[in-house]
Amino acid sequence: MKALGWDAPRVPRGILALLICATCAACGGGESRVALSSTFATPEGLAQAVLDGLQQGDRPRLASLMLSEAEFSDTIWPELPASRSGRNLPIEYAWRQLKQRSDGALATILAQHAGQRYELVRIEFTGETTSYSTFTVRRDSLMTVRDANGAERRLRLFGSAVVQGERWKLFSYVVE
Repeated sequence: MKALGWDAPRVPRGILALLICATCAACGGGESRVALSSTFATPEGLAQAVLDGLQQGDRPRLASLMLSEAEFSDTIWPELPASRSGRNLPIEYAWRQLKQRSDGALATILAQHAGQRYELVRIEFTGETTSYSTFTVRRDSLMTVRDANGAERRLRLFGSAVVQGERWKLFSYVVE
């Protein structure tokens, strides 16, 4: 700052880096504080991961494809209308309901399809699409698959997906 004719106070590098990080985190720039994990570049990638998990009967893998509690509370919940003051809907209740319903739906889907080999033909979302400031929710997934006998089937194996920054993540297994 000498070129401007005044001496800037000296700030140790570590503190300066901390200040920059804190400022970036506070500004957010429309980014969530929690990066979504287990995301996919395409809806087909997400659908294939679900099909692979079902074929293997791998409940932990399938569960990891869904939003985690941290992702829900830090990324999704703050933008949902239900989170607004005056609604009196605690986040803990909203998460517990979503998780419980999704786990139940996953158990049903596993009971019906575990061990089945399906080849993905296409995936579409037949329900409403809702855009929020940092993500979009695509509802009512519908997969067209080819079963082991070569017959095409249309299956609803999860309910909705969240899209953030061109990355796809399973929102919930609840199919309604």
